[in-house]
Amino acid sequence: MYFMGGQHTVQGGITNGAERKLYALDLTSSFPVDSCIAGSSLQQSRAPADSNWNATGVFFLDANETLLYTFGGFQKSGPHTDALPLYNTTSQSWSTVTVPGESLNWGDRDDSMFASSLGSNQGLSFIEGGYPTDIANDAQNSTPGLITFNASNPANLSWYNSTESSNTPHTLGASMQYVRYGQSGLLVGLGGYTLSGPGGFIFIKFDQIMVYDIHSSTWHTVTASGAIPSPRDQFCTVVSQAPDDSSFNIVMYGGYDLVGNIT
Repeated sequence: MYFMGGQHTVQGGITNGAERKLYALDLTSSFPVDSCIAGSSLQQSRAPADSNWNATGVFFLDANETLLYTFGGFQKSGPHTDALPLYNTTSQSWSTVTVPGESLNWGDRDDSMFASSLGSNQGLSFIEGGYPTDIANDAQNSTPGLITFNASNPANLSWYNSTESSNTPHTLGASMQYVRYGQSGLLVGLGGYTLSGPGGFIFIKFDQIMVYDIHSSTWHTVTASGAIPSPRDQFCTVVSQAPDDSSFNIVMYGGYDLVGNIT
């Protein structure tokens, strides 16, 4: 498991300053789960200056799930770009790749939801929602469209931003997971909120599930039943499935309501 950026705990509290390091945790080895992971359990290496080492970036993956393409984050303040820092987990080396077409990478796509087609050999990654490029002057609009990144062939990368459908959600603080169901799989979006007027927001209720059919490029809203969780954002989710893909579960943990209460 690889991660970098974000906040880190130091003696005396939490600092917003992130180290320019890439961390790796070997999930084939045992480690404690009843407390914070010890630093001695983590492998670490220096990340390049143009990687998304500060905050809120994501990793896109290739079909073999060995190449990490870093997207988004806060470290850039310049114009949109077609460049992505790339970390090769096999050679343990960094490089930079460019993606033909639109310049869709930029520095401050905060609070977006994202997913990769894990276990499918498709090499697809997706990101949707998030704050606008210029938060100070455009704070009431989330970033429109669903970006689809195709790394099925690392020598021929491609991406596009799909904004055609009026059903495309514009979310903040939601979570999205890839589910291996159907011809090409589904994206399942949960929770979060949308902005409404100056300083206003509307929670997305958990009985309204956002589902994207990758094969047909179509968004649907599915109504859930049962014990519906309370509204929240910035929570964790993970998918578990039967070995034969006969059943799927999405597990959720934590999160905040928008007045700062932990849920």
